[in-house]
Amino acid sequence: MFSKIAITAVAVPTLTLLSFFTSPTQAAQVLLSNQLELLDVDGHTNSNILHSVELPKGSHVLVVRYRDLFSGVNADAPSIWVKSQPLFLQVVIASEKITLAPPPLDNEDEANAYLKHPYLTLTPDKGANTKLSLLPMTSVITNLLSAKD
Repeated sequence: MFSKIAITAVAVPTLTLLSFFTSPTQAAQVLLSNQLELLDVDGHTNSNILHSVELPKGSHVLVVRYRDLFSGVNADAPSIWVKSQPLFLQVVIASEKITLAPPPLDNEDEANAYLKHPYLTLTPDKGANTKLSLLPMTSVITNLLSAKD
């Protein structure tokens, strides 16, 4: 019914994609705080709001969005969403498990100030925490264009 070539053409990309996301011996669990929405991993768009993903150890580019809901000043004031544009992060995964989280922010003003220079804290299962800068798309493009000069 199907030729060996047709089966191979379907099976190889499927196995490659599965091994990319689920290699049991080299996979690391990446946990994201509730304030982060994972939009993209290494060019693969994520359509679900995930707070945990398994990735192979090594270097990855993640695209996240910060979002948090802050209560109004008093009971009559409405709650306010603070959301970022997509933010890019290059991360090297060397541990079995890492957590990515923004700093604790208590109100809308703190969140807006944070978004002017956003960063995440990478907490590995072993070793010291690392502060990682997040870049908006305009900064990523500028860095790429200036690197070509």
